Amino acid sequence: MEVCADTLRAQAERATADRQWALARDRWNVLACSDPRNKDFRANLAYARARERLEAGDRAGGIEQLEWVLRLAPSHAQAREMMKELSPVRFGLGRLLRPR
Repeated sequence: MEVCADTLRAQAERATADRQWALARDRWNVLACSDPRNKDFRANLAYARARERLEAGDRAGGIEQLEWVLRLAPSHAQAREMMKELSPVRFGLGRLLRPR
């Protein structure tokens, strides 16, 4: 039985909101594979991957995935906020923190 895209998207969004990163990654992956041109699906897949890596202690891998999210969807609020927390210098806030 095939699940419709709307149902998968609702499941992906719910898993993301509930911080169930493996389930979110799985659902966003199915959606991204079904519509590879959809940047929203791909960005949310990368965001779920980033959160999984960060929770596993892979800071560099998490930041790499967050950078990918922001290349696909520069206004992705969750990824922008997470990058500010993790790496203010790499996120462009370094010039604000440097003494003159």
